[in-house]
Amino acid sequence: AEYEAAKQKDSMRKKLEKRLAPYRLAADQGDAAAQFILGIKYEEELNDKGAVHWFRQAANQGHADAQFCLGFAYKYGRGVEQSDEGAVQWYRQAADQGDAAAQFGLGVAYKYGRGVEQSDKGAVQWYRQAADQGHADAQFCLGVAYEDGEGVEQSDEGAVHWYRQAADQGHADAQFCLGVAYQNGQGVEQS
Repeated sequence: AEYEAAKQKDSMRKKLEKRLAPYRLAADQGDAAAQFILGIKYEEELNDKGAVHWFRQAANQGHADAQFCLGFAYKYGRGVEQSDEGAVQWYRQAADQGDAAAQFGLGVAYKYGRGVEQSDKGAVQWYRQAADQGHADAQFCLGVAYEDGEGVEQSDEGAVHWYRQAADQGHADAQFCLGVAYQNGQGVEQS
């Protein structure tokens, strides 16, 4: 049984390598997009170390999506040793290129002091950049910040604005908070 399992795993690895051959050729020639695609394919095959290898190749060339994925790998210790500081480093590079998911990741890092000094204002700054690009989780977190007055001046109207933005995208928690705001007349007329 052990021999058959090893044989099957080897067969699957060979099939994967054959499917990825065109990407590998381009990636080996320095094509950042191909390197990123290889990272995704390795991640899909649950080969975190292989994914990190290719994400790093693309990230070092400034590929924002790869930088985000590498930050995610560091945040959760997937294919690399877990490091909040490493996550922040790569998220920041992607965020500086306008990557909304990385901006949200930095917002979370600042909110909870993971890899950076805790700062509600820092969290709001990054949430706002992601929220302005339509990132629903960032919009929800910005709504919470306004409702609680953390990092911004407390504003029920501000909370409702951001909850509505996220709720319109189907964000369940934002929909609930928006419902509560209407029920209690906070930032809106009670209905």
